[in-house]
Amino acid sequence: MIFVDGPDGVGKTGYSRWLSNELGLPRLEMRPVNDTDAIEHKSAVFNAAVRDLYDQGINLVVDRGSVSSIVYSRVFKRDHPGHAWDTLEHCEPTIVYLRCDVEELAVRYGNNDELYNDTEIAAIAQEYDNVMSDLNDQEGYGDVITIDTTSGALEVLRDVSADIAISD
Repeated sequence: MIFVDGPDGVGKTGYSRWLSNELGLPRLEMRPVNDTDAIEHKSAVFNAAVRDLYDQGINLVVDRGSVSSIVYSRVFKRDHPGHAWDTLEHCEPTIVYLRCDVEELAVRYGNNDELYNDTEIAAIAQEYDNVMSDLNDQEGYGDVITIDTTSGALEVLRDVSADIAISD
């Protein structure tokens, strides 16, 4: 199994769709939950489904999941997501961590008050780094591959788009 994870705005969905297509694997996405009272329950159900699919021998690309459950529960002081740690231990996935510089994340969020404030963005980014470091330091939770999406990705994409438009 391959888990693609990282803060909102780093390109998880696009990357996981591409990866799923390239590898010919089904993709499962943990959708955001608006009802904060139900987040942990829905996360537990999602993680149980991932473990069940793994037990059936189904290989997947998972767009957000266990790691996000751990990160967001820590940042927003929710219940400890034992189910997420159980999933990582059970499946031992390859985790593709898409990370991004905090300042660029704030730009990608567009300071949208509906999502997170600057303090929360910084806390989320830092906690992802912390959890990935923990996973790298411990055995039995899978392998972590980090891709930094910070390095001018937005400018590069704009330049490529401009070149395409000029060429037409």
